[in-house]
Amino acid sequence: MSFEENPEYVCNLEMLQMIRSTRDRILCSQVFTEAPRLGAFLNYVVNKQLEEPDVKIQAKAIAEDLYNRSPAAGPSGANLVRVDAGRLRRRLDDYYAGPGRNDQVIIHIDTGGYNPRFEFSGLDPKEGREFATLITRIGKLRGWPWIAAAVVFVVFLTGIATGFVISGHADRGSALQELVPSQAEASASNVRKALLSASLPTLEAVNLSEQARNLLFPLIELDQIRLTLSMFKLAIRKDASYFGGYAGAAQSLATLAIFSPDPLIQKRYLTEARSSAEKARQLSPTVAWTHSALAWVNHAEGNPDKAAEHTNIAVQLAPVDGHILDFHAVLMLCLGQFEAARMASAPSSTEPKIRNRVINYSFNGAANFHLGLYQEALAALLGAVYSGEPLSAPTLGYIAATYQALGNTEKAHDYARQLSINWPGFEPEKAFSLLYINPEQAVELQLRLVEAGWKAGGPSKS
Repeated sequence: MSFEENPEYVCNLEMLQMIRSTRDRILCSQVFTEAPRLGAFLNYVVNKQLEEPDVKIQAKAIAEDLYNRSPAAGPSGANLVRVDAGRLRRRLDDYYAGPGRNDQVIIHIDTGGYNPRFEFSGLDPKEGREFATLITRIGKLRGWPWIAAAVVFVVFLTGIATGFVISGHADRGSALQELVPSQAEASASNVRKALLSASLPTLEAVNLSEQARNLLFPLIELDQIRLTLSMFKLAIRKDASYFGGYAGAAQSLATLAIFSPDPLIQKRYLTEARSSAEKARQLSPTVAWTHSALAWVNHAEGNPDKAAEHTNIAVQLAPVDGHILDFHAVLMLCLGQFEAARMASAPSSTEPKIRNRVINYSFNGAANFHLGLYQEALAALLGAVYSGEPLSAPTLGYIAATYQALGNTEKAHDYARQLSINWPGFEPEKAFSLLYINPEQAVELQLRLVEAGWKAGGPSKS
């Protein structure tokens, strides 16, 4: 029986949307932006419950899907899930005692299991029971895709999907990020058609910004970052009302500020970066790229709490946008949140259709290195080389350091030598101390490199 033939489901679409809206509010609240792993846990179990309501969520599935912990590795993954479930319940209590005290939907994770339970404040208990039963019935019907389609259609009609609406200073081009993942590729071309019919300069600005965005990594290649800045500024000249030029310029300027040795030049970069990020926020305050830019600028300014807040909002707004996840992963590395960086950059991501990813193996390898998971680090770092990710001095340095940590001194020496020959001016402690808020991260890497025979300015010792 199709969705259209079941009018009883129509009246409950609102309840399904209420659950999703509540979930998003919770994840964007300060209670959860401070605990991104618990936010990812909540997002995972809520989505699972709505997609497969008649399936019991198992700890081993959470460990494997969310934490990338194989069941073959032993019970540690399931133990971690149990501990995090308890922490999640306490966070939910804190949320509903504070910012969520007036929410109409209360999400429970009852002890003894991981399937969420939804309580509707002010709803007649009988209606609540009927809705719980209905969720199960809906999940068993093949008409479930109709529900998703209907929700998207309702969102479109109400104008929430701003990327599809082109008028004045609306979020032009933001549909390239904000689309439902299953529709992203097909709809991107439609968005460009719409932009072309509205304004050729706007289309040019969008295209320039998307091209430049693919060149924002490696961060340490400053000549390349200057090129991206020129492209983003050209996009702004093409259409000063398009937010993407400002968001990208803010990220480029913040990167240049981080690595600038001159305090006066650094200050100038930071001032311009902040101005660009605020302009992006003024034009498109609800788009993920805006918050990703604000996060990177806050990091460059030395505001780690605000940086974490904005990057978590960005991920919640666009969880399958590779550009957003790349900056989130590197920011988690910079903040010393290695498990969060590892999850955000996991090559076997639970998100099936991540788009526009530039780097993930390199960040995943670095996160595993700092967690002491050297075998996993090596697999990811070599994966970066084999998959064609941009090869940079940090990637080569981490490979050499990881081989050294594993006791393979011959391989470590080979890679340290290649690093010295191809990037003779690379100083890992100096470069990473500018990026990482914890200087010990840079020291650890350099010590391993020195053990491998690396030295700056030329080939390593024989």
